[in-house]
Amino acid sequence: MLNIIKKKLSKSFDRNKRSIQPKLLDAALYEDSVAEGLFDPLWYQHQYKLFFDTPEAAFNDYLRKSKFSNVAPSMNFDPVSYFHNNPDVYAVSESPLLHYLRFGRYEGRQAYPLRPLWNSSDNINVSEYKHKREGRYAVVLHIFYEDFIKKFHNAFMGVDFEFDLFITTTSKAVEKKAKLVFENNPAIKNINVTNVPNKGRNFGGFLVEYSKDLLEYDFVCHLHSKKSLYSGSEQVHWAEYLLEYLARDKQILSKMLNIFEQDEKLGLFYPTTFWNMPQWTCHWLKNKGIGNKTLKEWFDLKQDKDFFSYPAGGMFWAKKDALKPILERSWSYDDFPEEPIPADGTILHVIERILPIVAENEGFKSFYYYPPTGEFTIDESFIFLEYQFGLDYRMNMLCSQQEICSFDIFDTLVWRKFYEPDYAKYLLPERAELSITGEEFVELRNNAELDVRKKKHFKGDVSIHEVYVELANNKVINASDVDKLSDLEFEIDLSMISPKEVMVSFLNSLSEQGKEIYIVSDTYYSKAQIEKLLSVVGVKAPYKLYVSSDMQMRKDNGSIWEHLSKGLKSQNKIDKFVHIGDNVVSDSQIPGDFDLRTLHILAPKDKWQAQSLCEIPSEAFGIKNISEMKRWGLLLSKQCVNPFL
Repeated sequence: MLNIIKKKLSKSFDRNKRSIQPKLLDAALYEDSVAEGLFDPLWYQHQYKLFFDTPEAAFNDYLRKSKFSNVAPSMNFDPVSYFHNNPDVYAVSESPLLHYLRFGRYEGRQAYPLRPLWNSSDNINVSEYKHKREGRYAVVLHIFYEDFIKKFHNAFMGVDFEFDLFITTTSKAVEKKAKLVFENNPAIKNINVTNVPNKGRNFGGFLVEYSKDLLEYDFVCHLHSKKSLYSGSEQVHWAEYLLEYLARDKQILSKMLNIFEQDEKLGLFYPTTFWNMPQWTCHWLKNKGIGNKTLKEWFDLKQDKDFFSYPAGGMFWAKKDALKPILERSWSYDDFPEEPIPADGTILHVIERILPIVAENEGFKSFYYYPPTGEFTIDESFIFLEYQFGLDYRMNMLCSQQEICSFDIFDTLVWRKFYEPDYAKYLLPERAELSITGEEFVELRNNAELDVRKKKHFKGDVSIHEVYVELANNKVINASDVDKLSDLEFEIDLSMISPKEVMVSFLNSLSEQGKEIYIVSDTYYSKAQIEKLLSVVGVKAPYKLYVSSDMQMRKDNGSIWEHLSKGLKSQNKIDKFVHIGDNVVSDSQIPGDFDLRTLHILAPKDKWQAQSLCEIPSEAFGIKNISEMKRWGLLLSKQCVNPFL
């Protein structure tokens, strides 16, 4: 049977065969994988729209990429599920198929058929674009780690265009070695190496040293020596993924440049977000405040969406004209923070996010390469890729492996009828027969809450009782009414709260399976009030309740997560815990900083965006326009009761 397969493959690859054959990385495993139907050279070539001299060359290509990319060897083997089910294989950067053939199948590890995760629309027909290579090319490298000199040199050997090379580095050794190594590349016309201060990382030198030089070029590639510590230890996969699809794979690079040169509407290119990053990476995260402030001050722009695509990792190809407003700015190293910098929330994290926003304002679109299908596309819906799977796939898969399952409350377990939390406050004056309008009361009540926080120097948290004591101190209400009115606000709110049935049922079922349940919430409501709310919405499982107003700790500043993390580590249960919530920052990013596993579900506004529904007017939020707030709030809440797509 194997001989028949070999004959068919030889005929299929004859048209591309050359006299010099590549060395096969593992001949025995190649034959085994083909015979078992786990590697299909014809399928591989067709799926990824690549051409190889021989089937063995296709196998070599797969083995190299499969260590860091989500490419499959055939329809019979799913690399992502194998990596996710066997994190030890991923950690050592081993090809999943190679591991399965050598060890996994004998150890009882399961391999599954390929499960497509996303099919892009708005794909680009590559055949319409011919090879021309017009215009001036510049490549800008920031090399902090010396071992990346060879990586970058190898990646740009054999490119089908000439370019000028610009390098920034903080190291004299790198400066000297880089000049010697890159001189061997015949495609490089000029080499410029600048020793820079250790400030601004990849964007510091790129903008301070070379931004004006880059205005003389048509196409700019920016790469840097990324060694992500995202998971607490050095990760090479992300950097290899970006390098592969921005430079190293010459077939993909050539196709991309053909498109880039000839489609005037396209101004920015990068591969879809690294497949093993959580999809909430495609979000403002902690950068929205500083991001919109920067956009307004620099370019008079604004980005209201929380989820959007951008070159996560700060590596990309761009047309000079797409980034012209950024390149034309005056830059200095004073624009960048001193090292060490936080993992998020700095101007550096803003710059990578605003690149496509600026490009779009200049009239340019971004386009992407999606490795699992080999497609170039302008479809950015990959930013919601992982949310398209339902409860059974996402939550059951993760929670089945854990002993402790934690849940957020608002917009996770429950939803408000009109979405707007201030509406309960708005209704209170009429219900309590206060001589004040709802709008006036909301302002006074929220200001009172802020005043209490200020008095506490924004430490701990605020209880609803403290807020109403402050209202009494400000003569807004009578001191004798503090308890009655604080309870009334909660009761009004509770009357408009309903369970997210799919989430509450899931929580109860986990408890029935023997899982320990935690419920964690940032709220001014008391612990007793939250217990009543949970009973009303149908939470029947026993649980441990962590309420910020009671504990004087919060999720959004990390204090609750630090507390939980320490406790779980002391019990050796940190790996047995998962938290589920809708707030990207306080339910996913921050607990992750404390080594806590999380699973993010879409908040209502995010799901609305993910469904590509019409834009919700700004009047729908807040209590300035009650009729609009109720109309849109009801629609938003009901449409997004189920947080999955």
